[in-house]
Amino acid sequence: FDIASLEFEKPDFNRFPCLKLAIEAGEQGGTAPTILNAANEIAVDAFLNGRLSFPGIARVVERALETMSTTDVDSLDTILRVDSEARQVAEECINSIKMRVH
Repeated sequence: FDIASLEFEKPDFNRFPCLKLAIEAGEQGGTAPTILNAANEIAVDAFLNGRLSFPGIARVVERALETMSTTDVDSLDTILRVDSEARQVAEECINSIKMRVH
C-alpha cells in the first residue's frame, strides 16, 4: 500500500512565537516548562474570555518566563509552587497589557 510522503519545513517562529518559547523552555529545563504551561493556560483562558488578544498570549508567556527565576525540579511541591506563582505572574501581566479586546 502507498504511504503519503511527509515534508517538513523550518518552523516560522515569527508566525508561531509560542513554539519558539516552548522549545526554549524545554531546552532550559528545570521549572521553565512549568512556567510556560501555567502562563499559557492563564493567557489562553483570558483570550477565550475576551480579555486578551491572540498575539497577547505569546507576550504573557514570554513575560512570565523572563520574570520568573527557574530552578531544578526537586519535588512535586516545587512544581505546584512554581505553577501557582506563574499563574499569578501571568494574570498580573494580562491586567497590565493595554491592548485589550473590546
